[in-house]
Amino acid sequence: SGTITSQNYPENYPLNSKCSYGITVPDGMIIKLTFTDFEVEMEANCNFDSVTVHDNDDIYGTFCGTIVPSSIYTKQNRVGIILTSDGYATRKGFSLDFLAVAGKVER
Repeated sequence: SGTITSQNYPENYPLNSKCSYGITVPDGMIIKLTFTDFEVEMEANCNFDSVTVHDNDDIYGTFCGTIVPSSIYTKQNRVGIILTSDGYATRKGFSLDFLAVAGKVER
């Protein structure tokens, strides 16, 4: 388990950046991600700034704005989080907690 925050959090993340964060847990485990704070520049299709959660096979979501995303359960034992920003405006970014959980989770 642990916590990941965007660069400079709770201050604003940098302009024109792409930051990747990776989490790997032991084989046979999956990952529960829980955003505890979320503020990324809003645009209807998240084309300006965004946070994307993915693994090798799936994109679990691309998020922006100020609504804290719901908890995410991965399908594998690793996950990537990418924060992309454009050259215009930045916000404080995100803080998320992660937890390794056994096997598949009923959702």
